[in-house]
Amino acid sequence: MEEEYWHMKLKTSRMTEMKNLCNY
Repeated sequence: MEEEYWHMKLKTSRMTEMKNLCNY
């Protein structure tokens, strides 16, 4: 269960990173 949560966090963080790159 915890692993899944970690993966989800990683996914969201990556998504936000991509969004930030697009904004720039």
